[in-house]
Amino acid sequence: MLQYIKGDIATLYCSFARVDGSPVDPTNPVVGIWKDGVQVVADMPMLQISTGYFYVEWLVPITMPSSEYSALYTGTIDGIFVQGEETFEITGEPSPTISDYYCSWDDIKACLLGLDYGDIPATLQDRMNYFHIPSLKTEIDDYCRQNFNKTTITQFLDGSTTDKMTHFRRPISKLIYMDLKVIPSISWYTFKRWRHINVVDSQGNTIAVQGGPEPTDPMFIPPYTDPSQYTWEDGIEKADLLVDCANGMVIIPPRILYLEMQAIPFWNYTFLRGNKNVQVTYEYGYDDTNFPRDLRLAAAKLASCQLLLLKGIGNGAGGAVSMNIDGVSRNFGGTPYSALITDMRTQAYAILDRYRRIGV
Repeated sequence: MLQYIKGDIATLYCSFARVDGSPVDPTNPVVGIWKDGVQVVADMPMLQISTGYFYVEWLVPITMPSSEYSALYTGTIDGIFVQGEETFEITGEPSPTISDYYCSWDDIKACLLGLDYGDIPATLQDRMNYFHIPSLKTEIDDYCRQNFNKTTITQFLDGSTTDKMTHFRRPISKLIYMDLKVIPSISWYTFKRWRHINVVDSQGNTIAVQGGPEPTDPMFIPPYTDPSQYTWEDGIEKADLLVDCANGMVIIPPRILYLEMQAIPFWNYTFLRGNKNVQVTYEYGYDDTNFPRDLRLAAAKLASCQLLLLKGIGNGAGGAVSMNIDGVSRNFGGTPYSALITDMRTQAYAILDRYRRIGV
């Protein structure tokens, strides 16, 4: 069943033919939308594609309830009134964004330039959009050991005994809270004035706001909770923590004016050794404004491989391509596009290797 999303433009197609099956142009071809025997969208005139084939583009209202509907096509052929019906579904799910699923149908087509994909049916495109592209995100996340869409997370990490803490997911777009504990139930120090540094990634995308929070009013108590309560000042000497956003780590500065004023005894300003004694809440990942081009390309290449596999099967590529007899293997060729699929997957995973979290 066809599926359309609220707020998107839906394209409805229909065909008209005589009894013998030959296409014919009717008089006054229109289509109306019906639900449970009640017309909910008035008849819309259809535009011609070729003899007997027509379409109309329709903006699906956001207020339209999610449900199944019928498109009722009508016209007059040789003085006789004719009609046809097609059922479709309207959903309330938003249109997928790049940061949701890492690539789009247009990205896939760009990877296949020079290859004939005109025989790909609309049903396969829908299958790619609503099944394979979302599933591909899971494949990439599993391989890289983290997701890349904007996410807020709370973690409990082991103290490193050094002035640095790693194993954060990256890029960090905003630190929200960080507390160092002696043991999980006893707090030693809550960081209050951190500063974001290294806020531009290797592709030149800005991933966080440079600077650190300074209260706009003395009555506001750190740490950072509400952006309206803070200004992002340039002075680094007031920071008690440096947040390396691009590399996904935090660093206690070598000279900490703010910490020295606290006069905390018996602390060498490192992350104390412990089991899950560092609590941190932060936001990481990308949105549609800064999603990496190479990561998007890798996702598109993997999606293209799935599309080529389905296209190859459709061309009669089913069945065995090799067999083993008495320990001797005989190869009878490969599936269509097999060399291209292998090459594209190799290129995609070479990109993903740069984003993979090691030892996590």
